[in-house]
Amino acid sequence: MNLIIIVLSGVLIVFAVLILLVVLKLRNLQEERDNAELKLKERTFQLQEEQARFHASVTNLPLGYLMTTVGGTIFTLNDTFKKIFGIEHSIVTVGEIDKLYPPLNLTNHLRICIEDNKKIIVESGFGQKYLHIFISPITLEEQKIIGAVMLFEDITDSVVLERSKDEFFSIASHELRTPLTAIRGNTALLKQYYSDKFNDQNFSEMVGDIHDSSVHLIQIVNDFLSVSRLEQGRIKFDMAKIDLVREIFKVVEGLKNEAAAKSIYLKFDNNNPVWVMADKVKLKEVLINLIGNSIKFTEKGGVSINIEINNDFQKVKVAVSDTGIGIAEEQRSLLFRKFQQAGQNTITRDATRGTGLGLYISKLLVEGMGGEIRLENSEAGKGSTFSFTLKDVKV
Repeated sequence: MNLIIIVLSGVLIVFAVLILLVVLKLRNLQEERDNAELKLKERTFQLQEEQARFHASVTNLPLGYLMTTVGGTIFTLNDTFKKIFGIEHSIVTVGEIDKLYPPLNLTNHLRICIEDNKKIIVESGFGQKYLHIFISPITLEEQKIIGAVMLFEDITDSVVLERSKDEFFSIASHELRTPLTAIRGNTALLKQYYSDKFNDQNFSEMVGDIHDSSVHLIQIVNDFLSVSRLEQGRIKFDMAKIDLVREIFKVVEGLKNEAAAKSIYLKFDNNNPVWVMADKVKLKEVLINLIGNSIKFTEKGGVSINIEINNDFQKVKVAVSDTGIGIAEEQRSLLFRKFQQAGQNTITRDATRGTGLGLYISKLLVEGMGGEIRLENSEAGKGSTFSFTLKDVKV
């Protein structure tokens, strides 16, 4: 009897322990569930906050905003986008925008962005508006592209302002050139035929200063007109096969006295013809600009011109090197920009007589002939090397 009681007691104890373990387990599960629900609520609140921030950011963005799927279905867009495009109804796809404004061609830009997995920046216009458009793919961590983001900046005002400036420069330059030409012509006649009547040396110098100033101003006016025509695509390039060596020798011959006056050398050693495709007049202007600048900013040593032929790419490179003042590294980003000088030590122009258009015009001319121009290297106090390329033509 005692044995039965002992066994039953043991069973009850075991059963009680099991019940206790189950109760504890259930309590732990309830705590885990409560914690999970709390974390879910916290995460939901965080997502809601993030969504609110995102919505506020997109809504208040001063740029037009558009988010699409890979196929061009629109996820979201903001009010600025609707304002830019004058859209009041809902749109579903990028293709609908292209139907309304075909010049934009957003579908093609989106396709390139997705296929190449790269950001795209384009400028386009429709009607009277001009837009700066930025398109970027949306990529997951595993590099899977799930869509794209597009930003639209309305640059109509800046484009119109820039065109107004160009038009002003063009009109003003035309109006200035006629009286300046008359001043130059009359002062030249005074110097040529009436110099013996200048009894006052100061008066003679004044006439000379007027003549020199008018010549310089006419050059500035011509630069303004050249820039305006090049930017508007109104200058025709008469491309033909020409001997590059012969054209360089002509420019060197015309500038040798300028180099000799500063007691610096001007070297070009190449007697074999090199045929390139170029506009002879435009090529001469580029050569005069680069070689003339090198002479102007070189006080010791001299200037060398070299030709390098790249048969693989069918390119001919012309390099103009000098031992002049050079260009500091922090100033090089200003080169080839309109109305910009690279600081005190610059090869683009001097502080008193330049316009900051020389290299910019050269860039437009070289690119118009299908080539490239750049600063090869430069070191302040030791010199610089500028180069440009043209298409090689085999005889």
